[in-house]
This record gives sequence, C-alpha cells and structure tokens, in this order.
Amino acid sequence: MSLIFDLKRKLHNMYWPNVGQSKRAAKEEFKDDYMFNKISKNGVKNAIFSSGTLKDYQKKITEFAKYCNAKGIKKEQDITLEHCLDYLDWCRSKGNSVNTISSKAAAIGKVLGINTQEFNLESKRHIKNMRGRTLNSYCIKNMSKELTSFLKVTGLRRKELEHLQHKQIILGSKLKERILKMEMEVPNKVKIKINSIENDKFYIDFYTNREYQKMTKGGRPRIVECLDSTPLKNIKNSNDLVFGKQDKYFNIHFFRRIYAQTLYKRVAKDKPLDYYSTHNKCKFNKQALKIVSANLGHNRICVVATNYLDQ
Repeated sequence: MSLIFDLKRKLHNMYWPNVGQSKRAAKEEFKDDYMFNKISKNGVKNAIFSSGTLKDYQKKITEFAKYCNAKGIKKEQDITLEHCLDYLDWCRSKGNSVNTISSKAAAIGKVLGINTQEFNLESKRHIKNMRGRTLNSYCIKNMSKELTSFLKVTGLRRKELEHLQHKQIILGSKLKERILKMEMEVPNKVKIKINSIENDKFYIDFYTNREYQKMTKGGRPRIVECLDSTPLKNIKNSNDLVFGKQDKYFNIHFFRRIYAQTLYKRVAKDKPLDYYSTHNKCKFNKQALKIVSANLGHNRICVVATNYLDQ
C-alpha cells in the first residue's frame, strides 16, 4: 500500500469511532478519569470528531506524503522529525502563511503522534487577523447587490450560502410549525426555544432537517435570525439553489463580521457590560454575545468577541 493511503486510512480510523460523539464530552471524560494531562493537551489526541477536520487533514497529509515520496520515503516508520521540519520549511519557502503552516503541522502531528511544540512553530497569537476586515476592489466590482444585501442580514458561511435552498428561508410562524412537527416525530431532540422565534420575522433553517445540518460547519444545527426581510423578499422562489456556487475570491467572511456587529448592537443596547474580553481589553454584554454566537454557529462567545467585534 502507498504512504498516502496508509496515512489517510490512519486519520479515518481516528474519526469513524467518534461519529456523532461530542469532543467536549470526551474532554470531560478524560478529566473525570484524571487522564487529561497524561493523554494530550486537550485529552483527545488520537481522535477526530468532525468530518470537516478529517477532510482537511487528509488533504494536507496527502501533500505531505507526496513530498515524502519525492524524497524516497515510502513507509510511515521511516518518517522522522527532521523530515517534518524540512517539509514545513519547504512550505514556508513557497510563501505559506503562519496560519497555513500551523494547520499543516497539526495534521502531521495528529497522524504521526508528534506534539506540534516540537515543530518550533511561529506563534499565531500576535498576528493581526485581517480575515473579514476589508473588501477588496474585485469583490466590490463583481459581487451583486442582491448577494451582498443578503449576506449582511444573514451572516452565512460560504458553504451554507452555496447550498442554501429556498425552502430554508422561512417565516417564524411557519418555522414554529416545523419545529413542533419535528418535536412530535423525534421526542427529546428539540433544543430551540420556540418563544424566542418571532412570527413575522424571517429565519434560515439549519435545524429541522438533517439535510440542512450537513451544510453547517461540524454539522451543528441552528436557526439564523435574518436582520432585515427586504433582501429576502426580492429573491424569486424556485426549486434551484438560492445562489449556488460563488467565485472563490469573494470574501464572504467580511459580511459575517457586519452581521455579527449589527446583531450585537441591536441585542446589547442598554444592557449591562458583564463580560470582559482579555483580547479586546473591553467589556461586552454576555447574553448578547451568546445570541450572536448561536446565530453565527460558534460554540464559544470569546470567538465572537475576539474575531468579530474587535476593531
């Protein structure tokens, strides 16, 4: 068997026993067994919980294996730390960013069982994250007004946007009916608070159908509140996708940032600032952060404060 096949299969074997399992629950289990520090930094060193992570790691490990093959390395046991360091240096020489190098190192470390601290990586902590902060002239010229207006009021990710179906754009009154029907068919599975859904507002449904959940990052279900109904009313209903495939150079994340800031200001207005962000060095309203985080599809409110609300 080829080196590529062996390494990809090894990653897959880390994933399939954990399908449908919670990474957070696994961490807590290791803590409870007093194995947290003995296993790895996060307690799940030899496990992969997300299909997206698996796909990304397999892609990166394929490139690494091809590099090893070119150097005459055909078996996993022949790969040394020096080979890994040489590969990462080669990636730097090609102009890979610090973030890209770190993600490639994470994939290599995962499959080979090497602590990434041994790779002597440059810290990402002090790098200014410019993702989503600017919209270049190409986007301004080529993105339609219909698309930009829609993204500002929904904050969807690229994959979610490209696979969005018309039936997922739904009024709150109809969405409640869907959720209640789902509750009857699948007892004890509904976690959305129906009372928080307004009848006359539009929402994006990534919740009531497993087909929708496959569109989201990590398969996490959620309901997205639309900030304004006007851009949605202009979309013609059909059996096709709402927007479909988009230009790879479109900075979709720029509009997620606008959405997050708009929603936060709307929810946090006149509410106490009871959450301190060590990154931003300022205070936020914790409940507003939770609402924004849920709509964006994030689990931690610190991510919203750090990457969406900082200036």
